Amino acid sequence: EHSHYSEQLVLLEGVGMSYPVPANLPRAENMTYEQRHNLLVGVFNIPSRLVHLTKYTCAQHLFKLQPGFDAVIAGILKADPGGIVLLQSADSKSKTDLVKRRLQSSLPETMYERVIFVPRVTSHDFHLLLQMSDVLLHPFPFGGSKTSSDAILSGTPLVIMPTQYLRGRMALGLYYELLAEEADDREGAFGWLYECCIAESVEEYVKRAARLGKDKDFRSMVSKLIRDRAHLIFDNESVVLEWLQFLNEVAGLAAPVQATLPKLPHEEFNDLVMRSLQRTSTQYYSDDATLI
Repeated sequence: EHSHYSEQLVLLEGVGMSYPVPANLPRAENMTYEQRHNLLVGVFNIPSRLVHLTKYTCAQHLFKLQPGFDAVIAGILKADPGGIVLLQSADSKSKTDLVKRRLQSSLPETMYERVIFVPRVTSHDFHLLLQMSDVLLHPFPFGGSKTSSDAILSGTPLVIMPTQYLRGRMALGLYYELLAEEADDREGAFGWLYECCIAESVEEYVKRAARLGKDKDFRSMVSKLIRDRAHLIFDNESVVLEWLQFLNEVAGLAAPVQATLPKLPHEEFNDLVMRSLQRTSTQYYSDDATLI
């Protein structure tokens, strides 16, 4: 919607971003029961008596949990008495306490007891948290992209409710990229994602999350569908090509041809784009100009 922007809007194909697969990615499936239990209790701060319950995790920064998301938390805890909601603590106790007080005032005590604030953890343990969760919850209207890509990589179903603006549509874009190989009928193929993971209202959000949490066979099927396609959103050369074409067009240079785009390690992608950006900049700025 161009009317939302005061400056010229340039639309690229796809999501416009590509992440590398994390190095040395841990796998929870390779851990023993004792190792998993110790991690859940000792690192993620889940009381032993609650460890066996279904884990609904919102792994985004806590400041993204607007008051409207409280209805999702309450709805899930009501729909699944055998579930707990895991939230990631903020970077300071005072910020975490603000959300704790808000939830304490809006949830019955028996529900609030099933809300766990997970301490901030290392990247290694964060990936294990995503994998050991049963359902992942994406906040609205302010979502995320990196955490969403990590969620998709984990294979754990991520429930989303896209909103009007970009800040609430990045996870939807990543889901759309999962269907790149069904390009001839991507809209038709999108049906299974809408059925399991994409909601248009709070009520639908709660319904989808609770179904995934309570129906283990359905959750396993969805996880496999996501896991089998997760590679499509990582190290995506088409994203680099889009940026190169745009930057070269701005600079009035010849755009690269996809067939000749070299296969580069991810760390070299940024260098390639930055070289084009530098060439673009020199077309319009003198050497002593300051770019802000």
